[in-house]
Amino acid sequence: MNKLYALGMCVTGLLVCRTGYGQTGSAEVSVSTNITTLKKQYEQSINLNSRLYNGPEYVFYDKLYRTKQGHQFFNEPELKPGEILYDGQRYSNIPLLYDTHLDQVVSTLPSNAITYRLINEKIQAFTLQNHTFVRLVAPPTPKTPIITGFYDLLFDGNAKLFAKREKSLEKRAEQNSVKIIFLESINYFIYKDNTYYPITSLNNFVSLFPENKASLQKYARTNKLKFNKANREVSLVKLAQYNASLAH
Repeated sequence: MNKLYALGMCVTGLLVCRTGYGQTGSAEVSVSTNITTLKKQYEQSINLNSRLYNGPEYVFYDKLYRTKQGHQFFNEPELKPGEILYDGQRYSNIPLLYDTHLDQVVSTLPSNAITYRLINEKIQAFTLQNHTFVRLVAPPTPKTPIITGFYDLLFDGNAKLFAKREKSLEKRAEQNSVKIIFLESINYFIYKDNTYYPITSLNNFVSLFPENKASLQKYARTNKLKFNKANREVSLVKLAQYNASLAH
């Protein structure tokens, strides 16, 4: 029997026995039900998810600085429920953070506030705040445009569209302190025919699908798609969706 489980059940047994002393009948049924419920909850929170709780502690390094601008996490800097495929096992409703500066997924133990880093090599994919991130391994070919890490899967069709979300950390000296600033950058890639291609413009995208060139250009004009930094992601997703529809 797992030592943590045994310890938890011993403590539970002491509390239940103390509460139920001198009671019989329906009280015994209630006690039995309580034990079963507590055991089930304990197994669900510890035993079934024990594979998750084996990473090193995560230190909130941004808190080492007095002042900061922005944060290192994807979207919001609070733990949010997510789903993760970890070491071949799927887990749901797991509190997650994604540090896009260190490219690390962060979670917390169910029994306390300790945060820890999941082991990147064991993460196949995770879903957080309606985004699905997949761990891609850079192919052993020269001049590959991607690095091994987590990529946001924006479209999964005849050609996959990925976004690599990163935040760099810049330090600025201030009076008696150092201020840190997190700066976000996003790079986009199309995966087609076992090859990754960086995408920055309409021409980049269209060049990968010469058979659909005229249709894609017309679609972009008609829908006034823009490929500047602010609008690139939305435009690329729409273009990828339309391109997939042309294959039918």
